[in-house]
Amino acid sequence: MPKDSQQWLAMFKIALVETNTEMLAMLIEEIPVFQSAKEAESARILSQQAIARLQTLREQTRDSMQQIRKNLQFLHATEHSHSGSLDITS
Repeated sequence: MPKDSQQWLAMFKIALVETNTEMLAMLIEEIPVFQSAKEAESARILSQQAIARLQTLREQTRDSMQQIRKNLQFLHATEHSHSGSLDITS
């Protein structure tokens, strides 16, 4: 856990660069009191960047899930039905 606001900012930057959503969530829950207006402004800007990154991740996840659903539908549509016997006429 960060000891001061400067350490919090450094950890937040690292989590943002690494897209470490767990660390971002932990840091957001433990926002410190900033010692200067400059630190508070940095935190605001970093938070906006984190929000944008998380929205992009959410959209990518949604798109991936939609593609998986389409692939599954295609696989189910092209799946041959198997009758339990040896049908050599088909």
